[in-house]
Amino acid sequence: MREALRQLESDGGLDVFGGNRVLCVPIRTPADLVDIHDVRLNLEGFAALHAMDRIRPAELRLIGNTCQLMQRAADARDGAALHATIIRNSGDLPDDLT
Repeated sequence: MREALRQLESDGGLDVFGGNRVLCVPIRTPADLVDIHDVRLNLEGFAALHAMDRIRPAELRLIGNTCQLMQRAADARDGAALHATIIRNSGDLPDDLT
């Protein structure tokens, strides 16, 4: 959890104030959010393109299964199930968060 918070801080996803290191989510403008969205889409597309030559069949099946579960949760408008699926499949979170 600490490492995730440090990463969010270094990525600009959290602001830290004072000696007690109070964490706050920064206020973003709509333009900031559009820029962040565009950058993420391009980076993820670039990563997916490079993964195509390296990914193993078992990993591809895992991605497909995860996408199906996420689509079912989205279709059911079940945000909690959608996020639980993402957390469960992230692979590197402590057990108490899954």
